[in-house]
Amino acid sequence: MSSMTPGPATRPAPSGDQGLLWSRAPLAPAPALYVTRDDRLLIRSLGSVAAVVEVRARLQVADGQVVPLRFTHTPSSSRAFVSTIHELTEGVLLSVAAEPSAGTVERGEVFVSVSLLRGTLADNDSAAVLFADYLLGSLPRGWPPGRVLSSVEGPGVMLAVSGVAPADGNDPTLSVPAGARWRVVSLFATLATGATAANRRPAVRLRVAPTPTLAYQAPALSDQAASLTVAYSAGAATAGQVVGAGASLLPLPAAALLPGESVIDFATLNIQTDDRWSAIDALVEEWAELGTAS
Repeated sequence: MSSMTPGPATRPAPSGDQGLLWSRAPLAPAPALYVTRDDRLLIRSLGSVAAVVEVRARLQVADGQVVPLRFTHTPSSSRAFVSTIHELTEGVLLSVAAEPSAGTVERGEVFVSVSLLRGTLADNDSAAVLFADYLLGSLPRGWPPGRVLSSVEGPGVMLAVSGVAPADGNDPTLSVPAGARWRVVSLFATLATGATAANRRPAVRLRVAPTPTLAYQAPALSDQAASLTVAYSAGAATAGQVVGAGASLLPLPAAALLPGESVIDFATLNIQTDDRWSAIDALVEEWAELGTAS
């Protein structure tokens, strides 16, 4: 072999302290968020139940120490938009996590977003949105990796809700609360007609906020005479039908998404003063929507 010809490549023999060599190599912190003295932590929430959220952060300061920080944030239980601002220590942000510290929380009930803020809240100069998601049980949400969702993205919380029984001669209504979005799964109400002779025909309606404007109406397939009690059910992706003498099924659209302050009702053609509706019982999927800041 010529002296000009390179020999075969060789690898260093394994040694037991290779891991120690790696640990002694100078490494920069992995996360890339440096927190200055002007940066603060902005916590925002939309909630429909009573809860307390604990937010924990870890920062590495100039002398290499890791400093833990804890903050408490209380969402509104009335779907109001709540913001709190918290001071931070200068250094490299390593992680942030949020989880309920009080109250039982299902997905769709408490939405939390955490950001780094520079300046004032009025300036809305957010340096970085770290994460935004619904809380669920005792499972933390956090950064990294930092999933960012809108409050109407993904599954909501399933709720059984009821309206109020109207006075005789009036139709029942059910309103979507302000700050909520509903997907209507099913509705149920009964109509007991009085002795006044007339053929009544109820229709299920969806009226969409802000007016609210009539967006959907489906009448029953048969009339209801005097002195009868009929149970009316409405469901998504079902065909209207009469189910025996005392029950009627009405269709709802498969994707009935209603913003806050929309109205669900039964409108009865030829309703009489002695007719009596029950309250509307409904199964809905609910999400929080941006409401009034507090």
